[in-house]
Amino acid sequence: MKDILIKYAIVAFSVVLFYNIFWQASAFDINLITFGLFSVASMVFINKESLRRPIIQHLSVIVFLSAIAVVLSGSGFSKTIFIFSFFFFVAAYNFQKLKTLVFLPLVFLIGAAVAPFRAIYTMYVDYKSMKTTKKGYKKSSKFLIYTIPVLVLFLFMILFSYANPKFAELVHSIFIPIKRFFRAFIELFEVGKIALIIFGLFWAFMFYLSSSMSDIIGLSDNWAIDIIRDRSKKIFRTQKNLALKNEYKATLFLAITMNLMLLCVNFLDISWVWFDFTPVEQELSNFVHEGTYMLIISVLITLGIIMYIFRRNQNFYPKANVLKKVSYFWLAQVAVLLISVIIKNCHYIGYYGLTSKRIGVFVFLLLIIVTLFVVLYKLWKNKSAFYVISQSAKLGLLTLVIVSFVNWDCVVVRYNLETEYQAEIDYNYLLSFSNKTSYILLEHKDMFEDYSHERIEYKVKSFEKWYEQKQGFSFSLTSYIAHNKNKQNSQIESILNKNEDSEY
Repeated sequence: MKDILIKYAIVAFSVVLFYNIFWQASAFDINLITFGLFSVASMVFINKESLRRPIIQHLSVIVFLSAIAVVLSGSGFSKTIFIFSFFFFVAAYNFQKLKTLVFLPLVFLIGAAVAPFRAIYTMYVDYKSMKTTKKGYKKSSKFLIYTIPVLVLFLFMILFSYANPKFAELVHSIFIPIKRFFRAFIELFEVGKIALIIFGLFWAFMFYLSSSMSDIIGLSDNWAIDIIRDRSKKIFRTQKNLALKNEYKATLFLAITMNLMLLCVNFLDISWVWFDFTPVEQELSNFVHEGTYMLIISVLITLGIIMYIFRRNQNFYPKANVLKKVSYFWLAQVAVLLISVIIKNCHYIGYYGLTSKRIGVFVFLLLIIVTLFVVLYKLWKNKSAFYVISQSAKLGLLTLVIVSFVNWDCVVVRYNLETEYQAEIDYNYLLSFSNKTSYILLEHKDMFEDYSHERIEYKVKSFEKWYEQKQGFSFSLTSYIAHNKNKQNSQIESILNKNEDSEY
């Protein structure tokens, strides 16, 4: 019974915390991670057995790392990654039969849909368990024993307050805090506040009262991680061996021809793109965009083909080592192809400058490289395709968390203003980034046209106003650095203006 009471106390506190943190809060840095980390810690506290599951351990670390990323960068990307990693944790927590991240997005949506109904059922079960236990019966009887005298005492307090004015003043002074509490409670009854409380209650239901949904829906991901050799009966063995032999010949021919073609492509890329790249401006955009997309698609198809080839008994075929060696060389050439794509993107950045989309290409390539290593490990250790998907999902999420440690808005603005490249600087594009880049713009104010100076000063003032208010206890290391830099820049600018005035 004690555990049940603690659970519902945490539910109530969670709703109160959700309301106080998010009501009229225009920023989400500290308030977002405070609520998220409290929810993760309290969920684990309620169900300590959940920490024995590897997926809960991994996601707990990922949520914690993404929270640090929000504090450091404070970017919209880092907040998005934190929210997704937190939602994945909730989904894994509620569905105990899940061992990987593969189905977590789908599972989270299912959990959100059935959470209120599951919560009602859980409350009914908890009520029944409290009612049937002897300890619960004793406590409920004690509650009734003490409630009746309190009501009688309250009745006589009202009567005596009418009979004695001095006593009435004393009672009034005692009940002032209670009146204030009820007044504040009545003020809650606004549409926006009620909606926020209901929303907070919904999340509390999903976090704390829906922790055994696997038993209802029956969803699990118990696919094999290792490939097991299929030993059929003798009647079918000869036919299967013949089919396996034919498949081996076909796949070996495919792997060799693909290696030869990739060898030709990589030789041309290395000799042209790596060491002797002299692009024409009109051809550069098509060369990078179309070429990069086609190469990425070809890499993904290649990885899919290799996973298909080594899906079952082909891993245990007597000549499988030959095919594996050819496939290792195939994957090595795919890695060279990815390096060529990275170099092409670097050439494009060197000509046109850095943008968010070009950073996105690097991140996507990084995710493909992670998957490439997982496929390589799959071939080495005879792992299944499900292993590749599950491990790639986990490592991919961790990669995105690490990437979110950096505030890329500041990186883009600083790079484009401090690096020489051939195309003209798109100043309007640089002014479109968040106000946390204001100190960089102020440092390079002379590079902008006069009509842009007002926009830069407006961004600085807007950022400083937001920073001073710190609505919702919003904070990040990037915003702290921006504030100090703006302060230094404004002091330097005021000193320069004074010197100019003194000269005149």
